[in-house]
Amino acid sequence: NRQGFGGRKCDQCRTNYWGNPSDNSCRPCNCDPQGSSTQQVDELMNQIDEFLEESGASPADIRSLATDVLSKGISLRPEQITDLARRNNDTFSSLTSIDAILAETSGDLASAKALKDRADTAKAHAQGILTVVQQVLDSLVAAKAAQDKAEEAIQTADKDISAAVSHL
Repeated sequence: NRQGFGGRKCDQCRTNYWGNPSDNSCRPCNCDPQGSSTQQVDELMNQIDEFLEESGASPADIRSLATDVLSKGISLRPEQITDLARRNNDTFSSLTSIDAILAETSGDLASAKALKDRADTAKAHAQGILTVVQQVLDSLVAAKAAQDKAEEAIQTADKDISAAVSHL
């Protein structure tokens, strides 16, 4: 807010100031702080104007909402509504102490973090074992391929030996 100006849009001179706000001339009047009743009335009028200028529900909006609420059927007895309100208040009041809740659950949080760390370590160890198993499988596949080639070579050699023996 600019010094001496009031109203929602700074379009009025505040109490104990005078001038024309439209040409930026709200100046202190050096009046008695108790002021005259006119100044107090002016200040009250400014506050009322500011309130009325604020955005909010219109009377038509309020009437429409009231009609909607009144048309709803409430199946609760007054004592049930009172009990429900009391339980809501109890719940809300227990939620206001966030620091207490955090303090009460800090041990659980630490335990959860420790378990997560253990799980991450176990996962890393399992990943290492999986890598070794995959290497063993790859080696077995390569050994099988070498064994198949060796058997082929032995069969070819047996045929060659048999052919050589028959030529002798």
